Amino acid sequence: MRVLVIDTENMGLDFALRCAWAGHEVRLFRYSPKKPVRYGDGFKEITLVNEWQSSMPWAREGLIVNTGNYVLIHEMDRYREMGYRIFAPSAKSTRLEVDRMAGIEAARSVGINVPEYHEFASLEDAERFVRKSDQAFVFKPGGDEENKAMTYVAHDPADLCGWLRRQIAAGKKVKQCLLQEKIELM
Repeated sequence: MRVLVIDTENMGLDFALRCAWAGHEVRLFRYSPKKPVRYGDGFKEITLVNEWQSSMPWAREGLIVNTGNYVLIHEMDRYREMGYRIFAPSAKSTRLEVDRMAGIEAARSVGINVPEYHEFASLEDAERFVRKSDQAFVFKPGGDEENKAMTYVAHDPADLCGWLRRQIAAGKKVKQCLLQEKIELM
């Protein structure tokens, strides 16, 4: 089988090599908009390509893998519509991952119970709410907030208030955030 790996996040080399070792013909496109990369150089089992578009007809009956959630998703959706076998997020699936509120609504729409949560427009608003509460919460950036690394699981309300104070003091801002009920697993 022909496999085209469109590696937008420099994490597809292992997959490309495994495909080659399994006997497939493999081309690897390395996306690097700012500077040339050496990632993947020296592996004779795979063919490095400088542009992915020219390899699309070559891989039409095979498999096209895009490693990223943001880069090229709309292009991949167009190729899907033309019948190409694309293994990658779609614009719709990316929205569910990136926009937390869209993901919550999608889960609810198919009957999945979502833990109770409260929405806030700022870290300060969330802190005011926590100060009046006796619960530990999970803090999550909401909407399409880029910094998902700000997710925090508090031990208790004081812990969360302290963490929020540190974020505010560090100048962190959010357009939207959630405090979600903390679920203890047994």
